[in-house]
Amino acid sequence: MGGPAAIRGTPWRAAGVGVPPLAWGRRHPRLSIPLAFVAVLFIIGTIGNLVSPPPRTTSRPAAVSATRAPPLPPSPMPVPVRPPKPAEVAQPAVTPAPTPLLVTGEDGAVLPNRHLTPGEVFPAATAAQVCVPGYSASVRNVTDSVRHGVFAAYRIDYALHAGYELDHLVPLELGGDNARVNLWPQPRTGPDAASVKDHLENHLHALVCTGRIPLAEAQQAMEGDWFAANAKYGPMQASAPAPAYTPPSAPAYTPPEQPANPPPVAAAPAAESFANCAEMHTKYPHGVGRPGAVDHTSGTPVTTFVQSQELYDANSDHDGDGDGIACEHR
Repeated sequence: MGGPAAIRGTPWRAAGVGVPPLAWGRRHPRLSIPLAFVAVLFIIGTIGNLVSPPPRTTSRPAAVSATRAPPLPPSPMPVPVRPPKPAEVAQPAVTPAPTPLLVTGEDGAVLPNRHLTPGEVFPAATAAQVCVPGYSASVRNVTDSVRHGVFAAYRIDYALHAGYELDHLVPLELGGDNARVNLWPQPRTGPDAASVKDHLENHLHALVCTGRIPLAEAQQAMEGDWFAANAKYGPMQASAPAPAYTPPSAPAYTPPEQPANPPPVAAAPAAESFANCAEMHTKYPHGVGRPGAVDHTSGTPVTTFVQSQELYDANSDHDGDGDGIACEHR
């Protein structure tokens, strides 16, 4: 068993190692321990690989069925809520005031609109009537409804009426009437203010009543451009009032010539008082008066009245014109 044949059949020799492992370890004791440790680790690693389970394979999941519900949409992001603003007070809409329908003449004067106020007169009015004191007051008649209607027609708020005068285009003192076609709101201020026209009206009234111009001419002047008439017949400025009306004076009375030997004055009859002139005329057809009294009349004076101071004193209440003759009659 210990011959050369047995030795040649050993595994270490077949591996090409000339010295058996144990013998090599005895010869190199310092290297044998580390090598042994390495060998043990090698053996453990080899055994671990042999007994370790096969690697796992990752398989894909089965395809999603066609009936699977669609994914839910993502949740919306929360929107920040702003605190409400304080309520704003609504401002009322401002409506521009309508433009008044007054007309501005070539000379810059404010005139009435001829379509709204052409002017109108009382057809029966005469110069003799309008020249009677108090005539204008006797015919003035403008109702509140007419007044408001005139302002509305001219597109002027009646709340502003204090700045205007409701004017008669043809004034009452010249025969104008109270119809709406003769009324217009005239401004109270400016070079063509209502006061200027008022003075012109007074001036034309005086010209008519003194016979210097016909009434129809004065009416036509006011129906046209009254501001131009102010320059033609005046001019009458607001600072220069129109002259007061002076009625025409009666012709001077010339007493009839007395005869050289006038008849004697009748004896004073008994003072008798009469209830009225008709009763007096049954006894004294020409009236009674003071001695030397003169009949105040524009025509032929009465001179045949009975002159008696006592009789006149008893009936002086029948002396209407104060000329000293009671119930004078031709």
